[in-house]
Amino acid sequence: MLRHRARLGIILFASWLCFSGTANAYPTAWIFGTPNNSCGQATLPNVQYNCQRFKDGLTSKSWPAINIGFYMSESVQARMFTDISKVSYGQDIGFSDSVDVMLFNGHGVWFDFPTVDNYYFVMGGTANQCTVIMPNEVLWGSNTRVALMHTCQSLQREAYQSGTYDAIRTGNKFKVLNGYHGNAYDAKSNGDWLYKYARDSQTAGVGDNWVDYFTYTVGGNKKQCATSLVYAPVSEVNDIFHNRGLNDFSNSAFDGYSAYYQVCNCQPASAGSKLTC
Repeated sequence: MLRHRARLGIILFASWLCFSGTANAYPTAWIFGTPNNSCGQATLPNVQYNCQRFKDGLTSKSWPAINIGFYMSESVQARMFTDISKVSYGQDIGFSDSVDVMLFNGHGVWFDFPTVDNYYFVMGGTANQCTVIMPNEVLWGSNTRVALMHTCQSLQREAYQSGTYDAIRTGNKFKVLNGYHGNAYDAKSNGDWLYKYARDSQTAGVGDNWVDYFTYTVGGNKKQCATSLVYAPVSEVNDIFHNRGLNDFSNSAFDGYSAYYQVCNCQPASAGSKLTC
């Protein structure tokens, strides 16, 4: 059920064209969560629950449990998300960039710099370093198609507009980055929505369901503003956002075009401007 129907692609005039996707008979996923960490950040009591619910949602359909990796707390390290072309210890090809879908749930923050903004997310362990920075250290697309960044400020509109996310992808495989404009909250309700998202989005709604399910008031005045970024030719971005799923993609060529999706007029409780349309 759609609760929010107002959407915006920041890059406008994307035409509608359905294209042929291919369901993967052996889909793969990595799930990373940092409920506890050695990096001095606050404990997040619901992360373990959230990640397990996402896994349960995947396996409730046809996703093989044996094809889902699960890393928690101090086992989550910077080498798993960084690319060897950007940092010397990068091993993302063996971890976050080795599967169809990657979920990260933990702390994150956006920095508004004068030129290109940065976003970093916090590891569970201190090996290599405590944070991974976009765009400086991340390069996805060797294998990964979808990255789900369930952290605060992981997909700020201002950062998109400044080009932060242009340099985190390579090749034609990486298609969708989902995250938040403003803060996301460590709420058990998010775990239940992660289950529904994983269950409902395997063959359609990879972007649409994310923006719809996770844009809501968590409690009191804590408004979450979920956002989605699609990398594809202008003729395909809307089809991917609405009609492709976690396990249903083609390797269409990327021509430098991307589209940012949001719920119009969502006002995050903190760390972000109102998402006007």
